[in-house]
Amino acid sequence: MQANEVTTERLRRLAEVRPGDGGKVLSVYVDFDPSQFGTQPARSSAITSALDEAEKEVRDAGSLDPGVRVGLRSGIERVRDFLRRDLDTSGAHGLAVFCDSTDELFEALKLPVSVHQRVVKEALPFLKPGGWLLFEIGLGQDRQVKLLFERTRAYQDLRTAANAAGEVRVVGARKINPKGN
Repeated sequence: MQANEVTTERLRRLAEVRPGDGGKVLSVYVDFDPSQFGTQPARSSAITSALDEAEKEVRDAGSLDPGVRVGLRSGIERVRDFLRRDLDTSGAHGLAVFCDSTDELFEALKLPVSVHQRVVKEALPFLKPGGWLLFEIGLGQDRQVKLLFERTRAYQDLRTAANAAGEVRVVGARKINPKGN
């Protein structure tokens, strides 16, 4: 299995996925930003941490059907195995992997730009002055997302929120209001 290029057809197909029997879709985003993950060991460590966190959330989610829980655990292992391979990620700024708890879906897409970078820039026309843009982020991504907000010079009041363990999991900022309100 390989990582595919992003196409309209692939995105349309992913948007239409509806796993049967109450199944769930697992999505994993891997950032290739060299300032965030400068070496392969650093990237591997981040991937391992993210997948370990996903396993913990699946284990602790009391409302999941037992069959869905088993399927999601299997999906996490499929993603883990896929990411251990020597992937051709040339030209990619990130990788998005989607699989479902029923083993019907597995799609890996090379992303031409960072998801956070694209959203920070492209959200501006849709935000009212003073409107908030928030990201729920993976562990360790707060520094990168804060930098993206700062570099655009179009946001103010940069804030973060941490979980009970003190780990930053949300980063947000307000679109600058030129009238000062």
